[in-house]
Amino acid sequence: MTRLEQFLKNRKIRPAHLARESGYSRQHLLRVRTGRMEPTRRCIAAIVTAACALSKGDVRPEELFELSLHESGAWERQQELTRKAAVDRKRALDAAQRLIHRLERENVPVTKWFAELESANALTEPMVVVLVERSRALTQGEPRRAEKVQQLAIKVAERLPHDTAAVVSVHGRAYMCRGNALANLSEYDAAFHAFDAAEAILTESSQCIRELGQVWYSRARTLVRRNAYEEAKQWLRRASVIFGFVHDDRMAGLTRLLEGAVLYEIGDAAAAERVLRGTLDLLGRTGDKAALASAWLNIGRCDIELGETKAARVWLEKARVSFAKQGARAEVARARWCLAWLRALYEDRSSGLDLLWEARRSFEQMEMPTDAALVGVDIVEVLLIGETPDGAAIAADVCRSIIDTFQARGETANVRRALAYLREALRQGGTDRTLVHDVRRYVKRWSNDPTTVFEPASSEHA
Repeated sequence: MTRLEQFLKNRKIRPAHLARESGYSRQHLLRVRTGRMEPTRRCIAAIVTAACALSKGDVRPEELFELSLHESGAWERQQELTRKAAVDRKRALDAAQRLIHRLERENVPVTKWFAELESANALTEPMVVVLVERSRALTQGEPRRAEKVQQLAIKVAERLPHDTAAVVSVHGRAYMCRGNALANLSEYDAAFHAFDAAEAILTESSQCIRELGQVWYSRARTLVRRNAYEEAKQWLRRASVIFGFVHDDRMAGLTRLLEGAVLYEIGDAAAAERVLRGTLDLLGRTGDKAALASAWLNIGRCDIELGETKAARVWLEKARVSFAKQGARAEVARARWCLAWLRALYEDRSSGLDLLWEARRSFEQMEMPTDAALVGVDIVEVLLIGETPDGAAIAADVCRSIIDTFQARGETANVRRALAYLREALRQGGTDRTLVHDVRRYVKRWSNDPTTVFEPASSEHA
């Protein structure tokens, strides 16, 4: 075992954290750690500086590497230069953040930011980094504003020479983040064009392989939203190879997590469960509690489909407790929804229905109408299964209430037509669970693409 490897083990420093702090890729550091590569002076200085930061104390080069007395002095001089470069970079990032904060505080339109940056001599790589991070923070809540910030990041990056991996990386990531924001806006063609651009840029540098994997993961996630599951699986497997090669356990785990979700959606619960179980060690090592709880939740859903009710309850309860500790209200509600569905299908239909009604109210209170609608469709199915007195009439009323909610929110007529179709079939007494399944699948598709049109798959209801 090398000195570096022993140091990391003793100080409980993760290789991924050392890679992030030092600026070197994980595969590069792996070769250094295992003695398969002689590190350059600059690499040693960067590793020592990173080790100081991560261990919150002074670390001498000879603690990590076998050096002669002369070499030790040389490395220390190089380390001082590296430390100065790190300080200078932090100052540049802080200055960029202050400028962006000022522009936002003064409500300067994003369209006018470029002129402000240019006049402040701030068309720099650190500024692109700050803009990309700001756009990521805006992607979920304000996707349109995020997309504008990403356009600005791309415009700034295009002014910079691609003479370092850092510039290539941040330019490619800017396009990737733009693609993610466009996908959230359901502008899928534009999103895929952004991913194409990101991929073309990142292939300019062999040091940007991890970022390339992230683009492929984002592309796959967008394909899932378009229900293009087979193509999504291909991109996920390509991304998985990259994350395994660079030893990125977190992204490898997230990739497998998404692959498991895809397999579940195409109806292969058994394969999905196997893949999802394979993510547990990976995600456990990364400390990503949210992703780990999501894996538990999805395994529970698979076990419901497989009729493994005891195992399903264990996994779903683990997920619910974990999400509750994290303060993730929406995910707690989803875990309770799955537990209610399990109870209604396999244990006690009446109390399961009560829990489903409760889950629906929870989503309504959180203003999550699509999830509330999907719980409503589950209630409809349970009412049909149980041959509840007046079950079809109650189910029709549930559909009516979902339609009213969507209409009040100004949602597209497409989703209202699908639910109206189901309601009319219920009122006429000519429906079964097959049509309910058609409508459920459609509502999921519509939530990602409001332009999609409902076409019942079952011909007897056409």
